[in-house]
Amino acid sequence: MSRHAALLPATFSRTIEDWLAEDIPSFDYGGYVVGNDDKWNFEEGAEIMPHDGKVAVAEVRGPARRILMGERLALNILARCSGVASRARRLRTLADTLGFTGVIAGTRKTTPGFRLVEKYGMEVGGADTHRMDLSTMVMLKDNHIWATGSITNAVKSARSVAGFSVKIEVECQSEQDAYEAIDAGADIVMLDNFTPDTLRLAASNVKSKCQSTRNNVLIEASGGITEETAVLYMLPEIDIISFGTMTQSVPHVDFSLKIAHETSEPALSTNGVFTMENLIKIDVLPGVGDTEIAEGENELVIHLGHTIDYVTEAHKLATVSIDEHQQPDIPETVGQYRILQHDMVSSEMPYNIGDADTQSKLAELYRLDKSGELENGHSLVISCSADLGLDGDVLADSPLSASEQIVMFINGGGFILSDAPELKWLYLRISKELGRRVFVPRYSAGLNHPFPRALYDIHVAYLYLLDRGFRPEQIVVYGLSAGGNLALSCLLLLDMLKEPAVAGCILMSPYLDLTMSSDSWHRNKDKCVLPKVPNTSARSLPRLYYGPTDMSDVEFEKRLVHPLLSPLFGNIKCLPPIQVHVGEHEVLLDEAIKFAKQVEQANTLQNNGVASIELLTYPDKNHYSLFRGKTQLDKVYPPMRRFCDTL
Repeated sequence: MSRHAALLPATFSRTIEDWLAEDIPSFDYGGYVVGNDDKWNFEEGAEIMPHDGKVAVAEVRGPARRILMGERLALNILARCSGVASRARRLRTLADTLGFTGVIAGTRKTTPGFRLVEKYGMEVGGADTHRMDLSTMVMLKDNHIWATGSITNAVKSARSVAGFSVKIEVECQSEQDAYEAIDAGADIVMLDNFTPDTLRLAASNVKSKCQSTRNNVLIEASGGITEETAVLYMLPEIDIISFGTMTQSVPHVDFSLKIAHETSEPALSTNGVFTMENLIKIDVLPGVGDTEIAEGENELVIHLGHTIDYVTEAHKLATVSIDEHQQPDIPETVGQYRILQHDMVSSEMPYNIGDADTQSKLAELYRLDKSGELENGHSLVISCSADLGLDGDVLADSPLSASEQIVMFINGGGFILSDAPELKWLYLRISKELGRRVFVPRYSAGLNHPFPRALYDIHVAYLYLLDRGFRPEQIVVYGLSAGGNLALSCLLLLDMLKEPAVAGCILMSPYLDLTMSSDSWHRNKDKCVLPKVPNTSARSLPRLYYGPTDMSDVEFEKRLVHPLLSPLFGNIKCLPPIQVHVGEHEVLLDEAIKFAKQVEQANTLQNNGVASIELLTYPDKNHYSLFRGKTQLDKVYPPMRRFCDTL
C-alpha cells in the first residue's frame, strides 16, 4: 500500500460499493471490491511524458463478469481523479521551479459525494488538501462577517466555541480587513480577489505588521487564480495560494479498455503485452471513453492506458494529466487601428499542410530527435481543420489588398507570459506608427507547455495568415525579447520545412542565446532592468521554456545550442532582411551584436541569398526602457517604418 493510500478512511470500500449500487443495482456488486487481482506498472507519483507513446498503466485479473461490472465506474473515477492530480502536480512543479516555498492548496469547491477522490488527487499531485470539511478549520467568509456585524465579532464568536486547538481563518477584502482580523486573533488571513500588484503591496504591509508585533499569522492568496496566472501570485510574502480551479473546470482524462485477441498485433511498448486466448488487453485510444469488449468465458486481463503527461497510483486508481486548451479571444477594434488577436493554443494542430510524407517530416522536426541531438519528445503532427473555430466575418483578417503588408507581432514575457493584455497599447502603437495592421497570436507558454510547443504555435499562426490569403512576401514578423527568439526560430523552421520566407523580420531586444554565455550578461547585469516575473531568475528561464528534465546543468547547456532553442546558432543563409534594436545597457546586447556580425560576414563572403541586416543600438537604454515610454518609442518607430517600406 502506498503512503497516500494509507490516508484513505476504512469506509472507502463501502463508498465504492455505494457507487456500484447506483450504477448496477440489479447485480451482486460486492464481489468487485474483493474478487480481482490488480497489478500497477508504475509507482505512485511516477511521471510519463507524451513521447513514451502508448502506455499500459495497470492490469486487472479476475472473473470477467466482476471486471466488466466495475468498468465504467473505475474509468469515471480514473478520469476525474487524474485531472485533479495532474493540475495539482503542474502547479506544485511550477512553484518549485520558480522557487516559491509556500503551500499550493485546493479548496472545498469539490463535487458533492466525490470530495474524497478529488482531495486524494490533490494529495497525490503534491498539493495541500486545505480543509476537508467545515469542522476541520473555521473559515469566516463575508457572509459570516456581515451576519455578526464585524470581523472582530465573528472571530470572537468562533473562538468561543472552537477553542484553542482549532485555527481560524478570515476572508479579507482589503488590507484594513486583514489588520482587524490579526488584532482579533485570526491565525490565517485570506487576501481574496486581489490583483497581483495590490496583493504584493498588501501582503508586504501585513507581513511587516506581523513581524513588528511578533505575530505568526499566515497569509493566503485566493480568488480567481488560475493555472495560467499562478506565476503572478507566487510572491515571497505569500504563505498559501489556494486554487478553486484545482477541482473546478478541470478536464477529464479518457481511459479505455481493450480486449486482445490471440491474433492481435502488440500495441503496447511497455511490459505486459498479452496475446493469450480469452484475455483482455487495453489499448490506448485518446479521447475514447467506451470499451470494446470481446467475449471471454474464463479470465480477463485489463490494461488501463492513455497517452499522458503524468501517471500516479491512487489506491488502485491511476491519475494522469492532459493539457487544457484556452478558448479563442474575441478580437478588438480600437479606433481606426485594428488588433487581430487569436489564441493559437492547439492540440493535434489545426492545419493539414500536405501529404503523409510531409507531415511525417514535420513530426520528426518537432520531435527533434532525428539525429539524436534533442529528444524532448513532443511529437506534434499537423492534421486538423483549417478553420480554427474562427468567424471570418468577425475577424475580417483577410488581406485588404494584394499588396497589403501585415505585421505578426510575437510578445516575449520570458516564455512564461505570452498573453499580455496590458501591452495592447503597444500593439496599437505599432499599428499606428508602422501604418500596418498587426496580428498578435497568443502562444502556449510556461511550464505547462514545454518546448517546442510555443514555436509550434507561432508556426501555426504563420500558416493561419497564409490560409487567410496573405502571401509570405506580405508578412513581416516582429519579435520582442523572448518573442524575438520565437520569431527567428520560426524563420529557421520555415527553411527546414522548405517553406517560403517572409518579407522581413524586426527583432526588438531579442533573446537569441539561451546559454546566456555572452559577456553582457555579466557586464550589464546591474544596469539592465528586466520585466519582473515573481521568483524567477533569468537563469531559470531556459529550463522553464524547455520543460521538465533531469539533465545536469552541463548536459542542459549543451542541449541549448540547438538552433531552434538558441537561433543565434542557426543557418543565417536562409533569413530574410532583418532589423535589430537593442539597448546598450541590456544583458542581451552582445548576442544581438554577434548575430549582426555573423550576418554581415556571411553577406561579405557570398552576396547570394544571405540576409541583409541593420543593427540599431540605443545608449543608456536597458531591456525594459527600450520599449517603454513615448519619447523612446518615437526614436524606435521611424526606422522600423522605413525598414518595412523598403521590403
